[in-house]
Parts: sequence; C-alpha cells; structure tokens
Amino acid sequence: MSEAPATPDDHPDRPDALGALPVVGYNQALADARAGRLEPAREALLAALQLDPGFVPALVLAGKVAAQLGWLPEAVRRWEAALARDPDNAAARAGISRAQAMMAAEGHSRALRYALALVVAAALVFLGSRLPLSRRTAEPAVAHPPLQAVAREPKPALPETAARSTAEAARALRDFRDWGGYWLRGLQVEEGQGVIRLRGTAPTQEAKGRLARVVAAIAGPSPANLDEVKVSTHAEVVFGDSDTLCDLAKTYYGDKRYWRRIARANPQLPRDPRHIPTGARMRIPLDH
Repeated sequence: MSEAPATPDDHPDRPDALGALPVVGYNQALADARAGRLEPAREALLAALQLDPGFVPALVLAGKVAAQLGWLPEAVRRWEAALARDPDNAAARAGISRAQAMMAAEGHSRALRYALALVVAAALVFLGSRLPLSRRTAEPAVAHPPLQAVAREPKPALPETAARSTAEAARALRDFRDWGGYWLRGLQVEEGQGVIRLRGTAPTQEAKGRLARVVAAIAGPSPANLDEVKVSTHAEVVFGDSDTLCDLAKTYYGDKRYWRRIARANPQLPRDPRHIPTGARMRIPLDH
C-alpha cells in the first residue's frame, strides 16, 4: 500500500471531536493492510466509513483492500464513491479501470468454459447415438420389487444451550482481536451467574452502540451487560516535540482558535503555551 497516514485535515467536513476518529480507523487499517492483515483492515475501514461515509482516503483504501480480497464489485463501488467526492482522484480512477478489465477477462473466461462444456456434452451425445442398437438393448430391463419403506427414528432435538454456553461466549469475546478497530480502551470481559459483563471506555456513545452490536453478533443469545462500559469525556495525549496547542485544537475541534479550551482544562501546564515541555501529559475535553 502506497498511501500515507491521514490527518484530520483530510476531511474538513467533520469539524467536531468525532472528526479525528475516522483518521484513527484509517491509519489502523493502513497499518493492517501493509502487514497483509486484509480482513482486520477492511473491518477498521468499515468502522471509519460509518463515522464519515465521504472520507475519500478511506474509500480509496477500502477499494484496494476489497480488490486484494477478490471482491471486485465492492472495490468498484468504493472507488466510484471516492470519485463522486473527488473527481480528480487518480488512484480511484486507475483502480476502476483495472477492476473493470479484470472483471471483463473473468467474464470472457467463464463464457469460454461454458462453451467448452457445451461442446463436450454434444460430443458425448453424438458418440452415444453411434453405438450399435444391439449393444444398447442387449440386456432386458429387470423388474425390481418395490422397496419397502424403512421406519426411521426421529433425531433428538439439541438443547438450546448446545450452540454456545455463556462461558464459551465470554471466551469468544476475549479472543476477539479487533476491539482496537472500535477505539475501546481497557476492555475486560467477565462471566458469572450466566451473565457476561463488559468493562472499559468507549470514546463516544456511537462507539458504545457499535460495541453492543458486535457483542450481540459474537455472543448470540447469551445475556451481556454493557452498563460498566463508560463513554469518555476527554482524550489523553502526550505533548510532542513539534506539537502546539493550536495544532491539538485543530486536530480535535477542527479550529485552532479553541486552543484556550485545552489550556483551561490543564491548569498544571505553564501559562505561556510556548513553554509547555515535551512529554507533558494533558487532557483534551471532548464533550463540547
């Protein structure tokens, strides 16, 4: 994958705190795709596109991942969606051309195989019609007695818990490796008294809702309690060597002018933002 990691500036249509989340999912998908983990990359891209369906870099990368998985129609749909937002996107346009050429070649090959099968079938019919009549009717038909009906015992019905017990569902949730694609921190899975309990922190209520749907898909009918999954009201960051409060405000709020909001939330920092030391930890409010 030749794509570069994205920044919130790549999708200015989301000037809120959630605008940074599609970028997180896109960069995680890009790392997975470069490492050959195509399925996790696709899942992370789907999560990012749920938050921002018009995020062009995610659409282009989703098309490339789908093409590598062999899902050419899906790849074409992703690239067409990217061109609808960015008509000059060369990567999407080139991807559509390659996918259409591959689908045309595949259709030609399928038609050729079908025609060959028809030729073979016609040849077999022709050869069968050329056999001497004596060879085809030499043995008279033998009348077989009718078969007696054999009574079969009904199969026993499986108990409802045979599909997956609560303990097995809890183990399946612990083994699920894609929680990072949903931006969850400190997720814990516990099982007791026939109920699965989850603890952790989700960045938004929407992310917690997606978590509930994923848990239902994995655990099935096993009861699950998500009351202890909290929704974060802030992000924790470490101040980098080239960071400024204006840059952080642009990343999380979409506007550099909100840097004072970050300064007010961190009274332990120097009053002059130019003197904030590298490595300083700070909290960025998200409930605005």
